[in-house]
Amino acid sequence: MKTIIKNKILFCAIFALVFIISINNVHAATYGVSIDASNNLNGYAWFSQDKFGWIKFSGGSYGVYKSGTTLNGYAWSSNAGWLSFNSSDLVGCPTAPCSANIDASNNLSGWAKFISHTITSGNNGGWVKLRGTSYGVTLGATQSYAWNGSDGFGWISFGTDTSTSSLPSCTASLSLGSSSVALGSTTTLTWNSIPESASCSLEEDGINVNLYSESWYYANAEDEIDDVRTYDKINPVIVPVNGAIGTRTYSLICTAPGYNQGNATKTLEVGSPEVCDGIDNNGNGQIDEGFYIGQFCSNGYAACAQNGTIQCTGLYGSYCNAVPDMTKATTEICDNDIDEDCNGVNETCSSSSLWWNGWTEVKP
Repeated sequence: MKTIIKNKILFCAIFALVFIISINNVHAATYGVSIDASNNLNGYAWFSQDKFGWIKFSGGSYGVYKSGTTLNGYAWSSNAGWLSFNSSDLVGCPTAPCSANIDASNNLSGWAKFISHTITSGNNGGWVKLRGTSYGVTLGATQSYAWNGSDGFGWISFGTDTSTSSLPSCTASLSLGSSSVALGSTTTLTWNSIPESASCSLEEDGINVNLYSESWYYANAEDEIDDVRTYDKINPVIVPVNGAIGTRTYSLICTAPGYNQGNATKTLEVGSPEVCDGIDNNGNGQIDEGFYIGQFCSNGYAACAQNGTIQCTGLYGSYCNAVPDMTKATTEICDNDIDEDCNGVNETCSSSSLWWNGWTEVKP
């Protein structure tokens, strides 16, 4: 029995390896999505952000096909799940028409949807727009793109052109407010892209940093649900610096239809929080910054006040080293606007008033 189990495990491992190798080879051979004489879609689309991988349009038990002027069926992505072209799954799309349409020239329009990315509280996730003002999917074309904004996938290429060396690259620029900061503080990142419409993502050591704020608006003022999601750039981005001391790497990736991917990278040195001890704790070339060491200060009141400078306490804080000269304190005289006893208060003489028939009698 153990031998059988081991053999099954070995068989599964070999099968998985062969499957992965075959998938990679199929990618190279069927890059892009086309339609055959039987109206079945074949090949692979790919996410412009490489980490999301491929979308397969035909498998043993699934596929996408043309029926009249619409598409039906499912494509599969190991990272995003099922991509549906069925009209029944496309009800409530952001803007009409809510179907995956195809014309005589194999131009696609309308919508598809990653059905596993529907947001629980509504119908707002997973949408893939097949054609926009400056882009669109044409089956069999060399350059062909759809767009997903709701889930952060960005541009999805249906094109068959594997030669991208002639394409211009997106310009991605990234700058840091400072090359080194203390742990527990923040850093400011400013970013830009060319073209301006490029879809960009930012990562801090592989962890996503949000670059866009999303909002919904009503396509019709009488609608009771949000219809369209829009994204606004957050620029600059304020990022908290937590975790461990060391080097942080920020990577900006920008993609756009008709462009190769653009990249920009910046590193940030994160040091210990600065304390008042005469040492450059955070490694930024400054000693005891923020504690104002050596600056003028005063301590005490009135004639007793003395001048000094700010110094480290020895307990990682700072203090004014001036000591008030209390020998100059004298008995307080009330109502003379002078603080003779150096307690910070100009005392007034006590009195009580009696009002009667418009006359005032003052008693000391």
